[in-house]
Amino acid sequence: MFGYLRPLIPELKVSQYYRYRAHYCGLCRATALTCGQVPRLALTYDTALMSLLLSDLAGEPERIRDRRCVVRPLRAHRVSEPGQAAFYCADLGLLLAHRRTIDGWRDERDVRAGMGRLALAGYARGAARRLADVARQVDARLTELLALERDKCGQMDYPAEVFGALLEEAAVSCPGLGTAVREPLAWMARQTGRWLYMIDALDDIARDEASGSYNPLLLAPGSREDAVRLTAEACRWAAGQAAAALDLMDLRYSREIIQNVVYAGMPERLGAITKEGVPADG
Repeated sequence: MFGYLRPLIPELKVSQYYRYRAHYCGLCRATALTCGQVPRLALTYDTALMSLLLSDLAGEPERIRDRRCVVRPLRAHRVSEPGQAAFYCADLGLLLAHRRTIDGWRDERDVRAGMGRLALAGYARGAARRLADVARQVDARLTELLALERDKCGQMDYPAEVFGALLEEAAVSCPGLGTAVREPLAWMARQTGRWLYMIDALDDIARDEASGSYNPLLLAPGSREDAVRLTAEACRWAAGQAAAALDLMDLRYSREIIQNVVYAGMPERLGAITKEGVPADG
């Protein structure tokens, strides 16, 4: 995904910080075990947070132990033993990372995206086989986004809603989830997906204008400043809705970390991006 969903580290307790790192490393281990070593390079904060949340919602026990790995071979560090949800998120994260490299190569002929596309292609085919139904849903939503891009859609709500639906469908498809958690999870995932799409558009506006890439903010009616202001307000609303859904979830070990991301991390990222200023029209 995009890498914007991260905790505000200074606001975490030390125990929460080490728990978050252990689950991040657990997803990295799950990626190596189920996908291979190369896809570990595509790991993002977004999928790490999803893995933590879905593992808790699925009722999986938290098992943290000291391990060494190829990244840190000399010193053992705390790692959450991956369960079914982590392996699911490893495949999902790989699928989304590969599709994002395809998008980057198609839109901008970005060399790094092109190299990533080739490097991840074989691994992504394996993930698509393991998550066949989810892969079809993801590709269907990305096709919708591509159609909006080709139509030069200047209404932010449309592509943001499509990406929100993509993340919702992916989240509720995780194995092991009970019926009671699906409704608040679906709403939280949808609003988080909308937030991700919008904040990525805000973050990329100058780069997209320079490269000629699609960005609904560059095509929005009215002034650039109004489009950015309204999108920032929509980001705050989506984050508030995600927080409301979070409050309805019964979580055992992830609540404080997820709350930190939603209540502190997401507003901090939005503020850091929007305070940098908006390029003038023209």
